[in-house]
Amino acid sequence: MKLLGFTSFALAFAASVVLHGCASNGPPAQPLPAGLDGAAHRLSRMSPTAAGKNLLYVSEYADVGVYDYGTDDQVGELDDFTHAAGSCTDANGDVFVTNYGAADVLEFAHGKSTPVKTLIDPSPYPIDCAIDPSTGNLAVVNQYGKSEYTLGNVAIYSDAKGAPKTYKVTGFSTYVSGTFDARGDLLVSDVESSGVKFAMLPHGSSKFEAIALSHSGQWTGPGFVRWDGTYFDVEFSVGETSIFVWYTIKGSSGTQEGFTTTEESGISGGPFWLGRIGGPKSVKRANQLVVAIYDGVTGWDYPRGGDYIFQMYDDQRAGGVTASLAR
Repeated sequence: MKLLGFTSFALAFAASVVLHGCASNGPPAQPLPAGLDGAAHRLSRMSPTAAGKNLLYVSEYADVGVYDYGTDDQVGELDDFTHAAGSCTDANGDVFVTNYGAADVLEFAHGKSTPVKTLIDPSPYPIDCAIDPSTGNLAVVNQYGKSEYTLGNVAIYSDAKGAPKTYKVTGFSTYVSGTFDARGDLLVSDVESSGVKFAMLPHGSSKFEAIALSHSGQWTGPGFVRWDGTYFDVEFSVGETSIFVWYTIKGSSGTQEGFTTTEESGISGGPFWLGRIGGPKSVKRANQLVVAIYDGVTGWDYPRGGDYIFQMYDDQRAGGVTASLAR
């Protein structure tokens, strides 16, 4: 990827496009930086300096690009995915990537190119994942079941290992995203032609409960969800841009507490990452919102929003993004 100035994207990033990526028409792929060249095309590689850096992981269909979060320089690439999709990071900085279409989830230690382990998923369509900060459990959101004509589910791996326990949500069909809050409550979303639906699995419960979020009927998907440390943040589309709406949830209802708009972005976003991260003084990298877009990622101050801080452009459709901080 390379850093660009303002670019207007006239392409809607609907959830179905994110989930079923296709060949893009961007510029030719750029060579890897010095020190990463010479490896076989289908061989993952990582710079020796990557482990000491804050890293941004960007799913790019057949591979995952790894970038220095402070400079945007590429420092590695994880290869041989059937369709790299959603991603998430645990408290140790380990990154989990859902391998959509291969029915597995790969875990990588921070700055390493060889998987720590591979988790077998009960469905061949793992589209998103989340880590419970209270237990270390891994939740994998499966868009569909055994085929695109069967209902999806949520698979939860205790301590992110072993065989998962699967859950279905009444009324859901096309599962899209999930996120935990600090207490271990899991919020998941479902996107259909009729709109976005939400459900929550309270910590310690064995049954999902339907959640009604205020004003959510005003907007369309993509409906990706993340916890920002205080609120549940849901991404909606308004024309060709995105609005990120914050909610508090009590019982079966969620109350809108505020929102972030990505002004002048000219894009409709996709999966996103929220977090606090440091960086060079010349680049504001605290309270960051990073969104996977049609062919790259874009970052904004959070919750201020407005004009973007940085934009990284590539010839691949970005299907997920997460950050892993150096320890």
